[in-house]
Amino acid sequence: MGAPRLGSDGRAHNSAYLLGPDGGVVGTYDKQRLVPFAEYDPFGSPSSGAEPAAYAPGPTTGPLATATMRLGTVICYEALFPRLVRQLVRQGAELLVNISNDSWLDGGDGAAPRQHFSMVIFRAIETRRYLVRASASGVSGFVGPYGDPFALVPSNTAGTAVASVVPLHGTTPYVRWGDSWIAVAGLLLAATFLRPLGRSSR
Repeated sequence: MGAPRLGSDGRAHNSAYLLGPDGGVVGTYDKQRLVPFAEYDPFGSPSSGAEPAAYAPGPTTGPLATATMRLGTVICYEALFPRLVRQLVRQGAELLVNISNDSWLDGGDGAAPRQHFSMVIFRAIETRRYLVRASASGVSGFVGPYGDPFALVPSNTAGTAVASVVPLHGTTPYVRWGDSWIAVAGLLLAATFLRPLGRSSR
């Protein structure tokens, strides 16, 4: 579940809480990538009231451990950052979890919540992990390790979904090498275009 958390240093965090069977807090994850202007002021303006001016980003942490698996948890738009999810998997995450509040998105024709949900599909494919998503007013449900959504609850719909997921342990090329493949692909592309030019100049 998601809720604010006051750290021992007195700073407020946007956090995910892992609860045990008895309802006690087993672990917490503090959001690392905050939304500019919504969760913090990028210009550092001081607070004018009793409430804190902004959330503080959490430290780099590993997956949350349950009795049976390790959860790679990201909050809201953190799912847009593949490096963050990749790092969680490299640290042992066997299942991905995304909790989100999409009520701040522009309703419009409903494209924004669908686009937000589409980002978690990429994270599941890149890491070959099942992903569970719970969103306030947005799309909730499950994504398979090959990007197939299932057991969905549409936007602005009250309801629940139940489905089976499997903790996975494999390592994909993206998890292993990250974005370094872009540099390799660029070199290969350059070699492909430059080779004919070199031959024609002889």
